[in-house]
Amino acid sequence: MDAHILYTAQGLPRKYVEDAASGGLGDPYQEQTERSVQLVTARLAELGVQQAHSLSYQGAFGPEQLRWIEPSTREQIRALAAAGVGSLVLVPISFVFEHMATLNEMDCEYAELASECGMRDFARVPTLDTNPEFIESLATVVMEALPDLSRPSMQQINQGTPVSLNMVNEYTRLYTKDQLQLVPQEQSWGFTEQAELLNGRLAMGAIAVATTIAVDPTLKAGITMSRALRGAATGEAP
Repeated sequence: MDAHILYTAQGLPRKYVEDAASGGLGDPYQEQTERSVQLVTARLAELGVQQAHSLSYQGAFGPEQLRWIEPSTREQIRALAAAGVGSLVLVPISFVFEHMATLNEMDCEYAELASECGMRDFARVPTLDTNPEFIESLATVVMEALPDLSRPSMQQINQGTPVSLNMVNEYTRLYTKDQLQLVPQEQSWGFTEQAELLNGRLAMGAIAVATTIAVDPTLKAGITMSRALRGAATGEAP
């Protein structure tokens, strides 16, 4: 069947792309999408498939004056039908899983449009979803982007360097919160944690005594002071 292959990608406002072309911090998305089409086309040619093809974009929304990259998929379908194309194969080049843009916009709206324009055949290529080769490719990209794992992982975490999520999960699974100290806690005055705890209790007791004496400077203050100090030493409430 002499079908035309129409690669359709998610659209993007032209301003984003133009900023990139002018040396700004724009999005290289359009260039990357066009390159993807070139690579897929080259691979199909190696397999003996050399169909006519084109690229379009879909999903534009917002104010009419906001220009999006073109051509739109809807207008491209109309143009192809007007040029005599009777069979169309739609390829979601930048969509990696099935959702509203594929199941509704492509399978329903574009299929209906193609029929209205007089096309005899319309087919849409499924997305990659969980294809094993696709998942393996993603894993390879992630592994290549990871930092050097030969360095001590804990040192990397302490320095704020990104590490593998699996590594972080391993730490949180194997150690309790008290055992896992990502940043070593220094004892600035050489006190142990138990000594610091006792000092805090004594300080609280002293505050309670001072408050009591200020309000009631009688024998009752002495009793309160005694109870407060005893409570501080034992960890009980005064």
